[in-house]
Amino acid sequence: MVKAKEALSASNLDVEAALDWLQKDLAAGGAAKQAKLAGRTTKEGLIAVGVIGEGWGRRGGILEVRRSLRG
Repeated sequence: MVKAKEALSASNLDVEAALDWLQKDLAAGGAAKQAKLAGRTTKEGLIAVGVIGEGWGRRGGILEVRRSLRG
């Protein structure tokens, strides 16, 4: 809701321009998160990737599962 208000304010209440603003903001936010996590690596274990939803409701995640070697 906050991002929608911000988009409408930035676009002078133009709905089409606000939608474009939201798309660009979403892309920029995703790129920033990816850059922050780019240096991480997995050393052993499994990686699971999942994407659910469609359109604006699409969400994804990556999970690393490591085996503990503790007794």
